[in-house]
Amino acid sequence: MAEHSPQGESDWQATKLTNPLSSTTPLLMKSLFRMISPSEATLPRPTRLPVRRHVVPPTGQLTCTWRGAYPNRLKRIFALVTVLFLTLLLGLTWETGYGDDASRAPGPPLAPKPYQIGIAPSHITKPTAPLFGDRVDDWDEVRQNIDFYKVYSLQAVPPDWASPLPVDSFAAFVKEHGIAVDAEFGNFRFNGGVGEGLAAAKRAQAMHAWLGHRGLKLHALHLDGPIRRLMGCDRKENDGLSLTQAAEEIAVFLSECRKAFPGTRIGLITNFPNWHYSPEHPGMLGTWTDRSGVHYRDALEAVYHAVREKGTRFDFVEVDCPLNYYRATTNRADPSRRVNNAAKFKALQRWCEERDLEFWLVVNYDTNPQRVAGKPELGNRLFHDETLAYIRQLRRGGVFPDCFTIQSWYKLPAEHLPEEGGYSFMNTARDAIRLIRDLFPAPDEAKQ
Repeated sequence: MAEHSPQGESDWQATKLTNPLSSTTPLLMKSLFRMISPSEATLPRPTRLPVRRHVVPPTGQLTCTWRGAYPNRLKRIFALVTVLFLTLLLGLTWETGYGDDASRAPGPPLAPKPYQIGIAPSHITKPTAPLFGDRVDDWDEVRQNIDFYKVYSLQAVPPDWASPLPVDSFAAFVKEHGIAVDAEFGNFRFNGGVGEGLAAAKRAQAMHAWLGHRGLKLHALHLDGPIRRLMGCDRKENDGLSLTQAAEEIAVFLSECRKAFPGTRIGLITNFPNWHYSPEHPGMLGTWTDRSGVHYRDALEAVYHAVREKGTRFDFVEVDCPLNYYRATTNRADPSRRVNNAAKFKALQRWCEERDLEFWLVVNYDTNPQRVAGKPELGNRLFHDETLAYIRQLRRGGVFPDCFTIQSWYKLPAEHLPEEGGYSFMNTARDAIRLIRDLFPAPDEAKQ
């Protein structure tokens, strides 16, 4: 995905902690109301000033004659105006920093519902072996509060550029702690032609065979961009399959994987900024639509119907749209086309709900842009702070996914641990989980 310059955003918790009025509010209000409503015993008598007599000017104009003045009355009027102003100011500050769980990030009311939270550390940074070995206690809060750990399918036998997954210690770890295992698979080949669905399914079975050999079951299989990969949308030549052919191959893939992984949930990941969802909901980039002439909603419809005709199904659609891109308000190539990602997300979620599918979302921040090149500390901090900012923006926009996946496929943050600080991946995951639980309501039984 291409770079999109991020913008800063304040943290409501920082507002809460640094509010200069918070510690003085009770004393200030008490003093002001004393000024407005003093008791009769303490009310001073009005001070009568000397009468100032004025001579009427020859022109016949009149001037005022002051018989007396009441300084305390003026003081009370001024104090009343001050209190009204400060009440408004404090009310706004309170709403931003001190509201209840539902109003800390202002947004529409949300009905409680069950949802999942999972993590997926980057596969191109340091190896994850310490997470399941000598540093297992350095992320105990995260591991106790996640529904699944997602691996990249290629990590079991990784290429040179990816970090390996220590499958034996990983399997022992997830068994001990009761953590479900998800995997992200994207090995769909644009030049595979007709029959690629079956070939990809065989590759997926081979790449995940290690799970069954160690007594593990795959909880969910996340398919990374099968539509655009099979259609060749990510190639300038756009020389892949047609939409109809791609949909049929995906149906074959799903049918075969249902047999190989019974009970496993399977969903489609979409690189959302690169698609125009519909004519009414353009993307920030829209590259895949511009090359293929296909809107993502139409692509989903084609896959949905092809899958049903094959007698199978998929379970969720998962959006990949880091905060850098979510913040965009215009299409990069045509700024006259307005982008509203909150509305675009909710349109996709409605499409899913109408077909009894779930809407999943990856929450993260793209640390690849040029601004963090050679600045690892900045990149680490931005991934943490902006991932949390993303969660608050989702709450304000009323976007409530069925699953939040805290995921990285970047070189930064470079460290996985510890969760206590240092802007590591697990530090971000811990704080993100806390914020999600704080802002998005779950049924009471789900909290126990």
